[in-house]
Amino acid sequence: MAGIAAAQSLHNASISDFIIVDVNDYIGGRVAHTTFGTNPVTKEPYIVELGANWVQGLVSPGGPENPIWTLAKKWGLNNTYSNYSKIQTYDQNGIADFDGLLDDYENAYSTVEQDAGTILTQNLQDRTMRTGLSIADWKPKKNMQRQAAEWWEFDWEYAYSPDQSSQTWAIVV
Repeated sequence: MAGIAAAQSLHNASISDFIIVDVNDYIGGRVAHTTFGTNPVTKEPYIVELGANWVQGLVSPGGPENPIWTLAKKWGLNNTYSNYSKIQTYDQNGIADFDGLLDDYENAYSTVEQDAGTILTQNLQDRTMRTGLSIADWKPKKNMQRQAAEWWEFDWEYAYSPDQSSQTWAIVV
């Protein structure tokens, strides 16, 4: 959306000599979906949203409304409030309590936050988020529950894995 908005602004300013460059081969940024499995009733694949399926930061007290939220209301898009403090977690045996693992991750993340501040303020070499988490003793490599907790806490939120993310800029931005 940012590229399209930039192009529209340039066009509205009578500038026509520009190129939009995007990392993806489609318009939409994180707005994307894929198919997964097959619905046994319809025999059609399920459609799974891969990103940008929520509006964050709706309204700041005394501040402006998120323009995406304004558009969602204008066009009557359905929405459901997400209560992230009440998530249900599962493993191969069914319902499982990941609260302790989520707390462990958040403790490691707090350490990574502090380290990122040091890296930034002292102009040190950045590292991957994976390295920062490992230094903070978060190592989910062979533990599926820990991997799931990390996916929930990081990959889902940032749209990339800790292996693909900068420690400093994942925290600062």
